[in-house]
Amino acid sequence: MVDNAYLTTPNDLEDHIQYVDDCLSNLQEFWGELSGTYLFLLFSLGNIAQLVLFPTSGMTWVGVALCWGLGLYFGIISSVGLSGAHLNPAVTLTLAVLGKFSFMKVWYYMLAQTLGAFLSAATVYIIYYNRIENFGVNQST
Repeated sequence: MVDNAYLTTPNDLEDHIQYVDDCLSNLQEFWGELSGTYLFLLFSLGNIAQLVLFPTSGMTWVGVALCWGLGLYFGIISSVGLSGAHLNPAVTLTLAVLGKFSFMKVWYYMLAQTLGAFLSAATVYIIYYNRIENFGVNQST
C-alpha cells in the first residue's frame, strides 16, 4: 500500500499512475521526434556538405537524392514506434488542423523537431568546420 498523505483514495492513486504514464508517453514522443529529425537531417545536410565542400569526391545530385531518401528512411524507422515520425513541423501542424492530431501536442512536437534540426546542423558544422572556414572568401557555404 502506498503511504502518502496526498493519495487518499484508490482513484487518486489511479490518477497519479495515469499522470506518470502520460508524462512518460510525452517524453517518448518528444525523443522520437528529436531523434528522427536529427537522423534525417544529419544524412541530408551531411551529403550536401560533401557535395559542396569536396567537389572532387564524386558525389552527384543522384547521390544527394539517394542520401536524402536514406536519411528520411532512417529517421522514420528510428521514430515511428515512438511518435509517429512526423519529422517536420509542417506535417505536425497540418495533421492538427485536419483533426488527426491533438493541438495539445503540437508545441512539444515542433520543439523536438526544431531541436533535432539544430543539433544535426551543429553536428555537420562541427564535422566540416575546418573545410567550411577554408572554403573561400568569395564563395558561400
